[in-house]
Amino acid sequence: MIGAGVRSSQPLLVLDPQRPAARALVAILEALFEVALRSEEGVREDRHVEHLHDFRVSLRRTRSALGGVKKVLPRAPVKRFRREFAWLARTTGPTRDLDVFLTKLPDYEAQLPADLVARLESVRRSLGRLRGSAQQRVVENLETARYLHLRTEWRAFLSSPATISGGENGQRPIVELADRAISEAHNRATKLARALDPTSSDADLHRLRVAGKRLRYLMTFFRSLYSSEEVTPKIESLKVLQDTLGDLHDLAIQRSLLAELVRGTATQDLPSSAERVA
Repeated sequence: MIGAGVRSSQPLLVLDPQRPAARALVAILEALFEVALRSEEGVREDRHVEHLHDFRVSLRRTRSALGGVKKVLPRAPVKRFRREFAWLARTTGPTRDLDVFLTKLPDYEAQLPADLVARLESVRRSLGRLRGSAQQRVVENLETARYLHLRTEWRAFLSSPATISGGENGQRPIVELADRAISEAHNRATKLARALDPTSSDADLHRLRVAGKRLRYLMTFFRSLYSSEEVTPKIESLKVLQDTLGDLHDLAIQRSLLAELVRGTATQDLPSSAERVA
Protein backbone atom coordinates (compact mmCIF):
# COMPACT_ATOMS: atom_id res chain seq x y z
CA MET A 1 0.00 0.00 0.00
CA ILE A 2 1.03 3.61 -0.56
CA GLY A 3 0.88 5.91 2.43
CA ALA A 4 -2.32 7.98 2.45
CA GLY A 5 -1.89 11.60 1.49
CA VAL A 6 1.65 11.16 0.20
CA ARG A 7 2.43 12.73 -3.17
CA SER A 8 5.12 10.50 -4.60
CA SER A 9 6.08 9.03 -7.95
CA GLN A 10 7.96 6.28 -6.10
CA PRO A 11 5.56 3.91 -4.32
CA LEU A 12 7.27 1.67 -1.78
CA LEU A 13 6.06 -1.92 -1.74
CA VAL A 14 7.02 -4.77 0.56
CA LEU A 15 7.24 -7.95 -1.52
CA ASP A 16 7.43 -11.57 -0.39
CA PRO A 17 10.54 -13.02 -2.11
CA GLN A 18 8.64 -16.22 -2.93
CA ARG A 19 5.57 -14.49 -4.29
CA PRO A 20 4.74 -15.53 -7.87
CA ALA A 21 6.39 -13.03 -10.20
CA ALA A 22 3.20 -12.16 -12.07
CA ARG A 23 1.36 -11.21 -8.89
CA ALA A 24 4.32 -9.20 -7.61
CA LEU A 25 4.70 -7.34 -10.89
CA VAL A 26 0.98 -6.59 -11.04
CA ALA A 27 1.18 -5.13 -7.52
CA ILE A 28 4.00 -2.83 -8.65
CA LEU A 29 2.11 -1.77 -11.78
CA GLU A 30 -1.09 -1.11 -9.82
CA ALA A 31 0.81 1.16 -7.42
CA LEU A 32 2.32 3.07 -10.34
CA PHE A 33 -1.11 3.38 -11.98
CA GLU A 34 -2.44 4.88 -8.74
CA VAL A 35 0.32 7.52 -8.90
CA ALA A 36 -0.57 8.36 -12.50
CA LEU A 37 -4.27 8.69 -11.74
CA ARG A 38 -3.59 10.79 -8.65
CA SER A 39 -1.39 13.13 -10.71
CA GLU A 40 -3.67 13.35 -13.73
CA GLU A 41 -6.10 15.93 -12.35
CA GLY A 42 -3.23 18.22 -11.39
CA VAL A 43 -1.80 17.83 -14.90
CA ARG A 44 -5.13 18.69 -16.53
CA GLU A 45 -5.56 21.76 -14.34
CA ASP A 46 -1.87 22.73 -14.55
CA ARG A 47 -1.70 23.20 -10.79
CA HIS A 48 2.03 22.64 -10.34
CA VAL A 49 4.92 21.42 -12.47
CA GLU A 50 5.48 18.47 -10.14
CA HIS A 51 2.13 16.92 -11.07
CA LEU A 52 3.34 16.48 -14.63
CA HIS A 53 6.71 15.28 -13.36
CA ASP A 54 5.06 12.59 -11.21
CA PHE A 55 2.79 11.58 -14.07
CA ARG A 56 5.75 11.17 -16.43
CA VAL A 57 7.86 9.30 -13.88
CA SER A 58 5.03 6.84 -13.30
CA LEU A 59 4.95 6.21 -17.06
CA ARG A 60 8.71 5.64 -17.21
CA ARG A 61 8.63 3.32 -14.22
CA THR A 62 5.73 1.39 -15.75
CA ARG A 63 7.63 0.89 -19.00
CA SER A 64 10.74 -0.17 -17.06
CA ALA A 65 8.75 -2.70 -15.05
CA LEU A 66 7.16 -4.15 -18.18
CA GLY A 67 10.43 -4.33 -20.10
CA GLY A 68 12.87 -5.13 -17.32
CA VAL A 69 11.38 -8.37 -16.00
CA LYS A 70 11.12 -10.77 -18.91
CA LYS A 71 8.31 -13.20 -19.78
CA VAL A 72 6.33 -12.60 -16.60
CA LEU A 73 3.15 -11.17 -18.12
CA PRO A 74 1.46 -12.12 -21.43
CA ARG A 75 3.78 -11.00 -24.20
CA ALA A 76 1.43 -9.48 -26.80
CA PRO A 77 -0.41 -7.04 -24.52
CA VAL A 78 2.84 -6.06 -22.79
CA LYS A 79 4.34 -5.09 -26.14
CA ARG A 80 1.25 -3.06 -27.03
CA PHE A 81 1.05 -1.28 -23.68
CA ARG A 82 4.74 -0.37 -23.74
CA ARG A 83 4.18 1.22 -27.14
CA GLU A 84 1.16 3.17 -25.91
CA PHE A 85 2.89 4.40 -22.77
CA ALA A 86 5.82 5.53 -24.91
CA TRP A 87 3.39 7.55 -27.04
CA LEU A 88 1.93 9.15 -23.91
CA ALA A 89 5.40 10.02 -22.61
CA ARG A 90 6.29 11.71 -25.91
CA THR A 91 3.14 13.86 -25.79
CA THR A 92 4.09 15.23 -22.37
CA GLY A 93 7.83 15.67 -23.02
CA PRO A 94 7.88 19.20 -24.49
CA THR A 95 5.89 20.65 -21.58
CA ARG A 96 8.25 19.09 -19.06
CA ASP A 97 11.33 20.34 -20.96
CA LEU A 98 9.95 23.88 -20.91
CA ASP A 99 9.00 23.61 -17.22
CA VAL A 100 12.60 22.71 -16.41
CA PHE A 101 13.98 25.54 -18.55
CA LEU A 102 11.69 28.16 -17.02
CA THR A 103 12.44 26.89 -13.51
CA LYS A 104 16.20 27.13 -14.05
CA LEU A 105 16.13 30.43 -15.93
CA PRO A 106 16.49 32.61 -12.79
CA ASP A 107 19.65 30.68 -11.83
CA TYR A 108 21.07 31.24 -15.30
CA GLU A 109 20.18 34.93 -15.18
CA ALA A 110 21.88 35.32 -11.80
CA GLN A 111 25.18 34.50 -13.51
CA LEU A 112 24.79 37.28 -16.11
CA PRO A 113 25.28 41.06 -16.02
CA ALA A 114 22.07 43.01 -15.41
CA ASP A 115 22.01 44.52 -18.90
CA LEU A 116 21.99 41.05 -20.49
CA VAL A 117 19.25 39.84 -18.17
CA ALA A 118 16.97 42.67 -19.32
CA ARG A 119 17.58 41.70 -22.94
CA LEU A 120 16.54 38.12 -22.20
CA GLU A 121 12.98 39.10 -21.30
CA SER A 122 11.82 38.34 -24.84
CA VAL A 123 13.28 34.82 -24.49
CA ARG A 124 11.31 34.30 -21.29
CA ARG A 125 8.10 35.44 -22.98
CA SER A 126 8.74 33.14 -25.95
CA LEU A 127 9.37 30.18 -23.66
CA GLY A 128 6.19 30.98 -21.76
CA ARG A 129 4.14 31.03 -24.97
CA LEU A 130 5.62 27.75 -26.13
CA ARG A 131 4.98 26.22 -22.73
CA GLY A 132 1.33 27.34 -22.79
CA SER A 133 0.83 25.77 -26.22
CA ALA A 134 2.57 22.55 -25.16
CA GLN A 135 0.43 22.29 -22.02
CA GLN A 136 -2.72 22.77 -24.07
CA ARG A 137 -1.69 19.83 -26.26
CA VAL A 138 -1.12 17.70 -23.16
CA VAL A 139 -4.66 18.35 -21.99
CA GLU A 140 -6.03 17.68 -25.48
CA ASN A 141 -4.19 14.35 -25.59
CA LEU A 142 -5.64 13.37 -22.21
CA GLU A 143 -9.09 13.89 -23.73
CA THR A 144 -8.49 11.73 -26.80
CA ALA A 145 -10.20 8.40 -27.31
CA ARG A 146 -6.74 6.84 -27.54
CA TYR A 147 -5.79 7.89 -24.01
CA LEU A 148 -9.16 7.13 -22.45
CA HIS A 149 -9.14 3.71 -24.11
CA LEU A 150 -5.58 3.09 -22.86
CA ARG A 151 -6.55 3.93 -19.29
CA THR A 152 -9.59 1.64 -19.37
CA GLU A 153 -7.74 -1.23 -21.05
CA TRP A 154 -4.80 -0.95 -18.66
CA ARG A 155 -7.06 -1.22 -15.63
CA ALA A 156 -8.77 -4.27 -17.13
CA PHE A 157 -5.42 -5.86 -18.01
CA LEU A 158 -4.10 -5.52 -14.46
CA SER A 159 -7.17 -7.26 -13.00
CA SER A 160 -7.42 -9.99 -15.63
CA PRO A 161 -6.97 -13.62 -14.44
CA ALA A 162 -4.73 -14.22 -17.47
CA THR A 163 -2.45 -11.39 -16.37
CA ILE A 164 -2.28 -12.61 -12.79
CA SER A 165 -1.49 -16.13 -13.99
CA GLY A 166 1.23 -14.62 -16.11
CA GLY A 167 3.45 -15.76 -18.93
CA GLU A 168 6.28 -18.26 -19.07
CA ASN A 169 7.93 -16.98 -15.88
CA GLY A 170 4.75 -15.83 -14.17
CA GLN A 171 4.75 -18.41 -11.40
CA ARG A 172 8.45 -18.30 -10.60
CA PRO A 173 9.49 -16.60 -7.33
CA ILE A 174 9.89 -12.89 -7.86
CA VAL A 175 13.29 -12.81 -6.16
CA GLU A 176 14.78 -15.02 -8.90
CA LEU A 177 13.60 -12.75 -11.68
CA ALA A 178 14.47 -9.58 -9.78
CA ASP A 179 18.07 -10.80 -9.47
CA ARG A 180 18.25 -11.49 -13.20
CA ALA A 181 16.58 -8.22 -14.23
CA ILE A 182 18.86 -6.09 -12.04
CA SER A 183 21.94 -7.94 -13.26
CA GLU A 184 21.00 -7.46 -16.93
CA ALA A 185 20.25 -3.76 -16.40
CA HIS A 186 23.54 -3.29 -14.55
CA ASN A 187 25.51 -4.97 -17.34
CA ARG A 188 23.90 -2.74 -19.97
CA ALA A 189 24.55 0.46 -18.02
CA THR A 190 28.15 -0.59 -17.33
CA LYS A 191 28.76 -1.35 -21.01
CA LEU A 192 27.44 2.07 -22.04
CA ALA A 193 29.48 3.84 -19.35
CA ARG A 194 32.71 2.12 -20.37
CA ALA A 195 32.16 3.14 -24.00
CA LEU A 196 32.17 6.86 -23.12
CA ASP A 197 35.16 9.09 -23.87
CA PRO A 198 35.76 12.85 -24.25
CA THR A 199 34.25 12.74 -27.75
CA SER A 200 30.97 11.13 -26.66
CA SER A 201 27.86 12.87 -27.93
CA ASP A 202 24.82 14.15 -26.07
CA ALA A 203 22.98 11.12 -27.42
CA ASP A 204 25.61 8.77 -25.93
CA LEU A 205 25.20 10.40 -22.53
CA HIS A 206 21.43 10.23 -22.86
CA ARG A 207 21.54 6.48 -23.56
CA LEU A 208 23.55 5.99 -20.37
CA ARG A 209 21.09 8.18 -18.49
CA VAL A 210 18.15 6.05 -19.67
CA ALA A 211 19.96 2.80 -18.84
CA GLY A 212 20.86 4.13 -15.40
CA LYS A 213 17.27 5.12 -14.74
CA ARG A 214 16.03 1.66 -15.66
CA LEU A 215 18.55 0.09 -13.32
CA ARG A 216 17.60 2.42 -10.47
CA TYR A 217 13.89 1.83 -11.04
CA LEU A 218 14.34 -1.94 -10.89
CA MET A 219 16.38 -1.67 -7.71
CA THR A 220 13.69 0.56 -6.21
CA PHE A 221 10.85 -1.79 -7.18
CA PHE A 222 12.59 -4.73 -5.53
CA ARG A 223 14.45 -3.04 -2.69
CA SER A 224 12.36 -4.89 -0.07
CA LEU A 225 13.86 -8.18 -1.32
CA TYR A 226 17.36 -7.13 -0.26
CA SER A 227 19.01 -5.73 2.84
CA SER A 228 18.74 -1.97 3.17
CA GLU A 229 22.49 -1.74 3.86
CA GLU A 230 23.18 -3.43 0.53
CA VAL A 231 20.74 -1.68 -1.79
CA THR A 232 20.21 1.84 -0.43
CA PRO A 233 23.76 3.16 -1.07
CA LYS A 234 23.63 1.80 -4.62
CA ILE A 235 20.32 3.52 -5.31
CA GLU A 236 21.68 6.78 -3.90
CA SER A 237 24.81 6.52 -6.06
CA LEU A 238 22.68 5.99 -9.13
CA LYS A 239 20.59 9.00 -8.15
CA VAL A 240 23.71 11.19 -8.07
CA LEU A 241 24.71 9.90 -11.51
CA GLN A 242 21.21 10.54 -12.84
CA ASP A 243 21.16 14.07 -11.49
CA THR A 244 24.47 14.85 -13.21
CA LEU A 245 23.45 13.29 -16.52
CA GLY A 246 20.05 14.96 -16.19
CA ASP A 247 21.65 18.39 -15.91
CA LEU A 248 23.70 17.71 -19.05
CA HIS A 249 20.61 16.47 -20.84
CA ASP A 250 18.62 19.56 -19.85
CA LEU A 251 21.41 21.82 -21.09
CA ALA A 252 21.51 20.01 -24.44
CA ILE A 253 17.76 20.48 -24.85
CA GLN A 254 17.91 24.12 -23.82
CA ARG A 255 20.81 24.85 -26.15
CA SER A 256 18.82 23.32 -29.02
CA LEU A 257 15.71 25.29 -28.12
CA LEU A 258 17.60 28.58 -27.85
CA ALA A 259 19.14 27.98 -31.27
CA GLU A 260 15.64 27.44 -32.68
CA LEU A 261 14.43 30.67 -31.07
CA VAL A 262 17.35 32.58 -32.59
CA ARG A 263 16.63 31.11 -36.03
CA GLY A 264 12.91 31.72 -35.59
CA THR A 265 12.14 28.03 -36.14
CA ALA A 266 10.74 27.18 -32.70
CA THR A 267 7.08 26.31 -33.17
CA GLN A 268 4.21 24.89 -31.21
CA ASP A 269 5.11 21.42 -32.51
CA LEU A 270 8.18 20.96 -30.33
CA PRO A 271 10.14 17.72 -30.70
CA SER A 272 10.54 15.46 -27.72
CA SER A 273 13.72 15.64 -25.64
CA ALA A 274 14.91 12.32 -27.07
CA GLU A 275 14.57 13.70 -30.59
CA ARG A 276 16.50 16.83 -29.65
CA VAL A 277 19.56 14.94 -28.44
CA ALA A 278 19.52 12.19 -31.08
